[in-house]
Amino acid sequence: MKNLYFVFCLHNHQPVGNFDQVVEDAYRRSYLPFLEALWAHPSVTFVMHVSGCLWEWIERVHPEYVDRVRAAVGRGQLEILTGGFYEPILAMIPDEDKLSQIGRYSEHLRNRLGVDPKGMWLAERVWEPQLARWLGEAGVRYTALDDFHFRASGIRRDALVSHFTTEDQGRSIQVFPMSETLRYLIPFGSVEETEQYLRSRAEAFPGSLVVFGDDGEKFGVWPGTHRTVYERGWLESFLAMLEKNAEWLHTVTFSEWLDRSEPAGHAYLPTLSYPEMMEWALPADCWKEFRENRAILKGPSHNERNPRFLRGGYWRSFLSKYPESYRMYSRMLDVRRRLAEADSGGRRSELEPAWLDLWRAQCNCAYWHGIFGGLYLKHLRSEIYRRLISAECVLEDVLHGKGDWIDRRMGDVDGDGTSEIVLSTPEVNVLVSPRRGGSVFELDFKPARANLLATLARRPEGYHADLVRVSRKPGTEDGEQTQSIHDRVAVKETGLDSLLVYDDGPRDSWTCHFLPASVTAADLKENRYEELGDFADLPFDLQDLERVPSEEIVLRREGRVNTPAGPRRVDMTKTLRVVRPGELALTVDLAAPNESVDGVCFGTVFNIALSDGANPECFYVLNGAGRNGDLLGAEADDDGIDSVALVDGYVPVRVDLSVDRNARLLRFPIATVSQSEDGFEKSYQSSVVVLLWKVDLPPGEHWRVRVGVQVSTPEAVVESPAGRL
Repeated sequence: MKNLYFVFCLHNHQPVGNFDQVVEDAYRRSYLPFLEALWAHPSVTFVMHVSGCLWEWIERVHPEYVDRVRAAVGRGQLEILTGGFYEPILAMIPDEDKLSQIGRYSEHLRNRLGVDPKGMWLAERVWEPQLARWLGEAGVRYTALDDFHFRASGIRRDALVSHFTTEDQGRSIQVFPMSETLRYLIPFGSVEETEQYLRSRAEAFPGSLVVFGDDGEKFGVWPGTHRTVYERGWLESFLAMLEKNAEWLHTVTFSEWLDRSEPAGHAYLPTLSYPEMMEWALPADCWKEFRENRAILKGPSHNERNPRFLRGGYWRSFLSKYPESYRMYSRMLDVRRRLAEADSGGRRSELEPAWLDLWRAQCNCAYWHGIFGGLYLKHLRSEIYRRLISAECVLEDVLHGKGDWIDRRMGDVDGDGTSEIVLSTPEVNVLVSPRRGGSVFELDFKPARANLLATLARRPEGYHADLVRVSRKPGTEDGEQTQSIHDRVAVKETGLDSLLVYDDGPRDSWTCHFLPASVTAADLKENRYEELGDFADLPFDLQDLERVPSEEIVLRREGRVNTPAGPRRVDMTKTLRVVRPGELALTVDLAAPNESVDGVCFGTVFNIALSDGANPECFYVLNGAGRNGDLLGAEADDDGIDSVALVDGYVPVRVDLSVDRNARLLRFPIATVSQSEDGFEKSYQSSVVVLLWKVDLPPGEHWRVRVGVQVSTPEAVVESPAGRL
């Protein structure tokens, strides 16, 4: 039999902010049994990458695993890879952070394992050509990408028999192609099918290399895989097959192959990730066309799962596809700029904790969405903000010291090309956008390190068509053969298709609306109401900050309201003032300069994003009367309201809204429907609070309402049942 060389590479990762019990389950079901299985087969060498955020958890909770890894490295069975410490998409973070994250993790591995890693796992295999320069600068000798990257550049499949050299501006690294065929065979096909494929490669390309590289979670965490891989013995059979065929099938590490072989050639690879990622990155309305084109190119007898010249989208498109993702990204860059400015004053040691939190906030998982929950998982987005706020708090302690202070600054903190205003105290950050209706789009409560407005709008997804098609009783379509998560269709509960209601844009707060008096909570929830004014999302003029006190922001707009008597001009002034470090006053003044305005309601909307809509520790308090039993997932319509509080015992935080005019209160939850590895699921995102007043405004008169906002720590704080990374 002719020789074939085989690299078996696993990438293990858990997001910053994931729940302890989720990570523990992955450890028990995948990471530990996989390592134990390999240890029992010492002649089988393999390669592994453990993301830095997961590695930190392991060191804290299961240090004995570190000893096992060190032993496997020590006996020459395992090669360990470096990476960006907190698993960032390298292309999206500043160049200095690329070097810092890689360098820090390589040093960490040297200290813990006594190794000097030469290879790197590239997060989500997101490649951009300039990365060759930066990886080379960081001391990385090689990385591995999907063979799709190579085929998309025009390299034939039969030429993918070894590694390739690529470069940028004279900095070279080696790049290995990872087999798409093996990625779908292992562990979903039988061991016999995998052996047959490897034999065919040995016959066709004797002496060549084939690489398997994919997520370690597919060996025990993905649905059905623990049963297949361990209970039914797939992994044991696979390892036995490798040992049985060791005469011709040689397991090697990347470094071993580099030391004995020459590159197959020089390659310039296009900006890409793996094929599924490129589909997920497309706008929702392109999915159908993309899938139709893929089917045409594949044809009935085509053996390529992903035609090589059909590339789909581009990873950075997630930042435009999801405005909430772009806000987090821009906020990360804003915090980094401020840290770098302070750091230039020789304060590196004081700011070191802030830099670590900034790098943790660059963890990629919350910035995008595909088959994994990602951006749709509120606790992951909340963790990004928690780290950014924590970094800012360290910075503010350095800049302001202890005690009370107020800082007001302008800048493009959300990356939309216009300036926003940031009001900060030791207790809160308030971020206001004059461009988008004078809205508040971020409210940070610093003691809890929480952005209370970190919600997500409901928007179309390309896979929603699949949900409509398969809506039925909950359950999976798994049979005896475990399927790849890319092929499964499952619905976790009935009725999800009825929740497919979409919003026009991000769900900001302190937006101002004119609505019919007949409007209901259900109308607002299902977006079937008539907007009578033009104040909700159009620009306001910002009054010169030099003319108002440092604790205030004043915004004005001349707009129109469609009343039963016809359109009327209305002048609106919005004033935000810091009353105390944790208390705000939001005032709206209306004036009718020419004709009366009546027969309509004025309303202001708050989208408060707390932990859970169905948990007994997350509830409403109306008119200060104490807990009334309504959870944050309640939908209700109440009159005669002078205050409403939203309490979350887990964050922990209490948000009190009080008004100087009794209001009608409409409230309802926002839930999104998204795809995950377990199937289609509903996710609570926020509780919407709408305060409404009937307006009767004669010409030349004024009407005013004041909303007080106080943020505090609730008296009853509940210990979270699940810690986070």
